[in-house]
Amino acid sequence: MPGGKFAGGISYQTRKNKDYHNVEHLLNPEKSSEIFQKNKEYYLASANKIKARLILAKTRIGNVKLKENEALFLNQKISKGIKWIETLKINIQNAKDNLEFQKAVLYEEWHAVKLIPRSAEGYASSVLVEKNLEKKTNPDIKNIDNAHSHLIKAKNLLMNLLNSDKYTNFELAEKQLIKAYDELDLALKYLD
Repeated sequence: MPGGKFAGGISYQTRKNKDYHNVEHLLNPEKSSEIFQKNKEYYLASANKIKARLILAKTRIGNVKLKENEALFLNQKISKGIKWIETLKINIQNAKDNLEFQKAVLYEEWHAVKLIPRSAEGYASSVLVEKNLEKKTNPDIKNIDNAHSHLIKAKNLLMNLLNSDKYTNFELAEKQLIKAYDELDLALKYLD
């Protein structure tokens, strides 16, 4: 994954046993309307970026042939994420003070939405790899079995990530996303 082992932006807010607000508070005096407005702008920009990423994932998935139920499942997850982001943006824009703003920005749910694009794309990719394995002529059964084993692991991890919610352990989720893509890479080697 580009950018290291953890997603950027708000992901640090979801790391357990780390309270960044104590330090951040030093730079955010409660009466500073300028900081409050800039904070809103930053979070709105981040929300727009995530929405654009969700739309990109939806477009990528729409350009490949998946079974109807698989495509529907992935598109529903992405659409739900887009809807959540749109509601979040309205809540951020309507926040009149820092307290309302903090209530609007639900970091755990936000991070769950951030997991959707890569997880959905990975799941769609695993389906495509599986189809390509089935098309192989004169396949080496042992290699095909190994590839399917890696694909099953990848799909299970990605399905778990697509079902993330505010109770998810996001440090573990980030590691699972990396592991899922590692499993996909291992399966791809058997297509050569």
